[in-house]
Amino acid sequence: MGRMTDIAWAAGFFDGEGCIQILNNKGKNKTNSYYVTLDVSQAYSKEPLLLLQRLFGGSLEVLSARKHCPNAVWHWRLYAKDAIREMLVEMLPYLTVKRRQATTAISFLDFKATTLRLRSPWRLSRLQWYKEKIRILKRTAA
Repeated sequence: MGRMTDIAWAAGFFDGEGCIQILNNKGKNKTNSYYVTLDVSQAYSKEPLLLLQRLFGGSLEVLSARKHCPNAVWHWRLYAKDAIREMLVEMLPYLTVKRRQATTAISFLDFKATTLRLRSPWRLSRLQWYKEKIRILKRTAA
């Protein structure tokens, strides 16, 4: 398959199985750090996740079997903000279910990059707004 075909496949797979999150972590100095992650988990076969990893990078790990899923579960995650932005931009023309989540995550990354040096309550409230918007979009699906 060519790269564009792989990207279209990845978008469809991610639309159905993927997760876009904006998380925040209070550091040791009690400041909020907001970041985006992209995740996909699969039982039975790691092959689709290996293709995602080949296309976009990220980490792949196996999680131990759990009560609700007796088989091992494979988990792919992408943390790097530049790789996340690139992946979402490349997949955007093909996304349907997660299109609004993807555009929100891209806007979040752009906002965060342009206000990097700004430390203000306004910036923190805007970052929290993006996080909340993603959470709401997950409930409405499209």
